[in-house]
Amino acid sequence: MENQQTQSLINIVSKLRVFQGLGLSESARLLKVCSSRTYGQNEIVYNAGEQSGEMFILLQGKLKVIGQSGAELGDILPGTCCGEMGIFTGQPRSATVVAIEQSTGFAITKSDFRTVLRSDTGLQVKIQQNIITMLCERLQGADMNIDSYAGKLKQVRDEHGI
Repeated sequence: MENQQTQSLINIVSKLRVFQGLGLSESARLLKVCSSRTYGQNEIVYNAGEQSGEMFILLQGKLKVIGQSGAELGDILPGTCCGEMGIFTGQPRSATVVAIEQSTGFAITKSDFRTVLRSDTGLQVKIQQNIITMLCERLQGADMNIDSYAGKLKQVRDEHGI
């Protein structure tokens, strides 16, 4: 039974965006260094400003990203991750992440992640490419939001003759 559960988890992990394109053995290697986490509704996953020592891969549930101003920046849905920027940059967390419903996934520490990546350059390239793609999509979304807000600001200025 345990073998079946492990195989099922490996299949799920290999379909996650951050691990897209990985073979079963590569997914299994990553799973070995991950720890399972569950967060209850309204439980904080990460706080803005704290050190970034791990990333979290959401398998089930929904998380909300809240900026330091308190503005809601977006949602994290199953199959995506959070905390990956700090894994690469070493910078403190840029936002707070809160579970808006019971959420389950895997956490991988910065040191374990780096150890796995160093052990296999092919694996490293695949994961880094996936993360670059995800970050570019986020940046594109942020650019669209900024453009939308700039348009609204211009409209308000025009209406008030500012």
